[in-house]
Amino acid sequence: SHLVLERRRERREDTKYGFWDFIPRQLAVIPTNLKPVTFASPCFRVYTAQFSRFDEHGADLVVTVNQSDPFKDCSYEKELLSFSSSLGYLKIHEVSLAEVKKGGVGTFQVTMVSWAKDEYAYIQKYGFICSVWPLGAVGTVLSIADTAELFVGGDEEMSKLNAEFMSERVNWTMRERLTPEVNPEESELHDGDMFAILRLDGLDPVIGWGTGGHTGHTAMVITINGSKHVVESTAANPFGKVYWPPPYGVIVTPYEQWMKQAVKAEYIVDLCRLDDQRQKAFNTTAALKFFYSVQGSPYGFHNFVFSFVDTVENNLPWPVSPALFQSIMNIADRLSGGKSSNMSIYTLMIAGLNKRLSTNCQDMECVNEALLAKNMLFAQAAAIPEDDSWLYDGKRSMVCDVFVLEMYKAAGVIDPKLLIQATEQTPKDLYQMKIWENTNTWLPSACTKASDYNSSLAYCQLMGKYYLDLNDFNSIDLYLKMNENCASNPYFNYTRCLPPSKEPCRC
Repeated sequence: SHLVLERRRERREDTKYGFWDFIPRQLAVIPTNLKPVTFASPCFRVYTAQFSRFDEHGADLVVTVNQSDPFKDCSYEKELLSFSSSLGYLKIHEVSLAEVKKGGVGTFQVTMVSWAKDEYAYIQKYGFICSVWPLGAVGTVLSIADTAELFVGGDEEMSKLNAEFMSERVNWTMRERLTPEVNPEESELHDGDMFAILRLDGLDPVIGWGTGGHTGHTAMVITINGSKHVVESTAANPFGKVYWPPPYGVIVTPYEQWMKQAVKAEYIVDLCRLDDQRQKAFNTTAALKFFYSVQGSPYGFHNFVFSFVDTVENNLPWPVSPALFQSIMNIADRLSGGKSSNMSIYTLMIAGLNKRLSTNCQDMECVNEALLAKNMLFAQAAAIPEDDSWLYDGKRSMVCDVFVLEMYKAAGVIDPKLLIQATEQTPKDLYQMKIWENTNTWLPSACTKASDYNSSLAYCQLMGKYYLDLNDFNSIDLYLKMNENCASNPYFNYTRCLPPSKEPCRC
């Protein structure tokens, strides 16, 4: 296993490809006014692109590349470019380095003989997008293969690859942990205690990449009929391996059973406690009333993406651009053939966009048309805040941290005057809220007796092969309509409020 990992790591370094590096990078937006636009790529300093014809019947785009001053780090024989609208209809072209070098200048033409529905209007309004696939054709395939191994494969190997991914993409070096599981007694747990959870399975790390957080799942402790239970909103693994048994959605599990299942699932878990004021305010009866009203509701696939897409440009993991975001949704919707499932584009995006656009669309073609009519970008619509009162198929739709925060709201520990939408929060947002104990005096005895006990932390790690550091834990005061317009782009080191905003951050 170690040899396989080392070979894979060396291969990525030698060929300059890695996890998610196959994602195309937008180079330029070419206007349809027949004027030239100049841009650079990873291999060439000067590309010039200009429409010689653009009308409702088709178009001809002439592209010239100049080899007189190439970038030295270009290591591919052919540079792979794509030309498209934000509707995801691609024209692929390979630029041969050898041919351009031989002639000094290379010219090629991209021709569109017809347009798909609304494509002409979109390009006329927003331009023609040129992107580069930075790894070339072969490197793109190899990067896709490496990225797939974050989600499938042996647990040990997959965990190591995901830890490597967190270092590469989230800038968090995960440290291995050898301490056995810490098992607090039920009597040492309080209603409202939260489990902050990470599973190195590809999915949780991608949530971390999108949000800057170190967790991907959240659960809560509560007393039912005199014994401790764990309530949560969870879903089946879409990639095959069953690591958590059914049922799914909003569920409850006895505490001791949950701990055994969590160890078997290779969860990495931190235990956090509400501060003293909120512990005293926690109304277990009211919280359980809410729980029973939503028990069995589905996991929040409908608003999963919207919880962290708050802005047009500054929430998408680089190099995903707003146009590429829309393009991906269109391509995925066409490939699905309109079939609905938990991971379909209808469930993940279209149902939520219908709420925002006051439409009843069943596919992205309908969404595209509605956006044109409203003169609105796809990313603008996606950035409209979610409303906790929205129902999907007649039910609440809540991801893990949203459900836990709704439990806190029902229990009376979150001021309703702040109008905080739970569905606008991410797992990171929840553990960064300033609502937790900030000392170690509350920790269960099993935590303080652990061989790796760290007295500087106000939370306790219960299990996991790596240490789970909660970045900026308990650091942000609650405020009105919290986290409805916040950046979380890794390009800005996940800064919530971009300059010139000043602390305290209110976004």
